Amino acid sequence: KPLQEIRDKVSQGIGQAFDELERQLADMKQLEPDELFVTIQDRMHQRAKLAYMIRSAEKVLFISAGINELEWIRKELQQVPESVAVHIFSLSKLSDFPPHFQLHSKGMEESFIQSLGNLKARWRILMIKDRAEMMLCGGEEQHNGTAIYTKNNMMVTFATEHFVHDVKISNIERNYN
Repeated sequence: KPLQEIRDKVSQGIGQAFDELERQLADMKQLEPDELFVTIQDRMHQRAKLAYMIRSAEKVLFISAGINELEWIRKELQQVPESVAVHIFSLSKLSDFPPHFQLHSKGMEESFIQSLGNLKARWRILMIKDRAEMMLCGGEEQHNGTAIYTKNNMMVTFATEHFVHDVKISNIERNYN
């Protein structure tokens, strides 16, 4: 077939698909941002959302993760401006992050953390952006898992309190053995 005929057929199909999408969306109840919970299954989409949250942060980022998970977003973290406060909590030893970051590390060797039977194949990363949105990813294997993203104020508050609690407990353990 001539290229123009193929182009017309593809354009017609795309137009019909958008018409159908608009029709279906008009029938759906529109959720407010704080009611919305999005589940993300695909690892590439999870990483893309985490990267976008980092790039769009204006005030503060709270991140709780292992060193392997932090590697997924290291490039974006290296580009965060100093005007954004970044707090990272990890059981792992943390290094090679910009000096203006607040690092809260338990300082455990990765081999020790990964040698524990109940943690060996699990992964988790929590990110809270500007105290307004959060994403929690986790799974049993390095390549499988699910993420939840929300702007729900109560969930973001709970996640922030969880992060602060981890940091406080870590500081108490370090200061008082």
